[in-house]
Amino acid sequence: RSNRSVRYISGDWDGCGDLLERESFDLILTAETIYEPKSVPSLLDLLAWCLKPGTGVALVAAKVYYFGVGGGVAPFEEEVRRQGLFHIEHVRSVDDGASNMREVLLLRRKPEG
Repeated sequence: RSNRSVRYISGDWDGCGDLLERESFDLILTAETIYEPKSVPSLLDLLAWCLKPGTGVALVAAKVYYFGVGGGVAPFEEEVRRQGLFHIEHVRSVDDGASNMREVLLLRRKPEG
């Protein structure tokens, strides 16, 4: 038997930290969560709160550009760099030639200090 568990949450990123243990997650998967640029700082704060230091990673799947709302991969990367909490790398691009391109980004918390 494995000692693994999965939890699913949704809601305002500012309130989710109250529901989750600090620095306790090895992996966080999130998709379609960066479409609204105003919510990105809260999402990054939540990821920093939840991920295990040194080993925890987040995979963020998103469209390159969200039409009509201004979010997407480039504004997200800009905010990641501005906050300075994570290393970021592109791990997968999906371009089917018929729809908006998508990216999978890997975030790894930078050491504190």
